[in-house]
Amino acid sequence: MNLKFIALIVSLLVSIFCPFVVSAQNVVFDNSAGFFGIDSYSGVGVALLADELRLEGYDVKETNDFHNVDCSMITDDMLNSTDILVLINPRRSFSFEEKIVVNKFVTNGKSLLLVCDNPESIEYANTLSSVFGAWFLPQYLGDVFINSTLGQMHFYSPLPIITDIEPDISIQYEGSAGDWTNRWIIPEKTYNSSYSILSGFNYGEGRIILLGDSDILQNENFNANKDFNMLVFDYLCNNDTDTKVSYSPDALQITTDESKKGIAYLHVKNTCDYNVTIDLIKPPLLDNIITINPQVIKLEPGQESQVILLATWNESYSSISDIIRIETDYGLITQNDYFGVTVGFL
Repeated sequence: MNLKFIALIVSLLVSIFCPFVVSAQNVVFDNSAGFFGIDSYSGVGVALLADELRLEGYDVKETNDFHNVDCSMITDDMLNSTDILVLINPRRSFSFEEKIVVNKFVTNGKSLLLVCDNPESIEYANTLSSVFGAWFLPQYLGDVFINSTLGQMHFYSPLPIITDIEPDISIQYEGSAGDWTNRWIIPEKTYNSSYSILSGFNYGEGRIILLGDSDILQNENFNANKDFNMLVFDYLCNNDTDTKVSYSPDALQITTDESKKGIAYLHVKNTCDYNVTIDLIKPPLLDNIITINPQVIKLEPGQESQVILLATWNESYSSISDIIRIETDYGLITQNDYFGVTVGFL
């Protein structure tokens, strides 16, 4: 049961990661659809999440905090000062007008976090998620354990998600499921498949995450999953920043000598706040020509490493050039970078 991260082309991913909020992002939890708990320190509240977001520089409110604004439904007025809208297990359908408002909100550069893990909320959540080509499915997975660079994460009976478009980020689970219509009745698991329990994607100028588990946000589970929760909001903050792992040089030139060997070095530094795992992936053309040591690197914040690339003479070429992919796993997000390698054979 491993984390499967979906990475798109590098032009999409260089803007994914924002460990520091440069300017205050306004996070608003919607109460109109039935959610309450932002100020509750009970086990099922989300006050610890709200507190941590504020420490990170976010401004966190719920719609009940708004004055002189009708918050019985989602309106332009309600979203005027909102950057990230959070909806958790809605208990009502969303009107046509609300769908237009939220669609415009995201299209114009804001973000939506839609969370649903109650089978009785699926119909309501899907009235909104379907606007963006995504749906929660009424399937019971039971407890799901995912291993990642953040450690083992425990998802509590998450609902699977499907999307019309390939997401930028996704958490995949391989296992069994059963049809689930009543939260109090646990069904028999009758089929096996691969399920997405988190999907995040760009929509217009904004971003959306669908998350099939609300428990992971709650106070009783928050401390064990704090890094994961912060990464969710890092993605949604949608700031354009450079990658937070640096590489030098940008390209390598290796020339073999009379021993028929050549060597070059790549310097890697982790400048972000999270542990990362870096995998250097050779193309087939270089498979028998270049040896990378180490190929997989795990770096803590601020840690540096040197990678050795050893080239071996090949009589079939006078020189050869290709691209090596650097896949960096931040725990929730996998980012792809690339550098060129040219090997000259003497």
